[in-house]
Amino acid sequence: MAVLESERKKGIGKALLLKSLESMQELGYAYAIIGWPSKSAIGFYKKCVNAIMIEEKSSGIYKRMIGIDE
Repeated sequence: MAVLESERKKGIGKALLLKSLESMQELGYAYAIIGWPSKSAIGFYKKCVNAIMIEEKSSGIYKRMIGIDE
């Protein structure tokens, strides 16, 4: 999920996030995992929905293959 830089700070990202989570809840999901958010988005998720980081302890199957936001 992303919002054009020119459209940020208008509540669009928060509305998209909350609607997505609401839709997931309606489908029976109890939680959501945001896989590898950009470093710049982590604060946004924490602020909007009190998201917590799950620190990667091993490479696992979800190991990031490329550095997108580094």
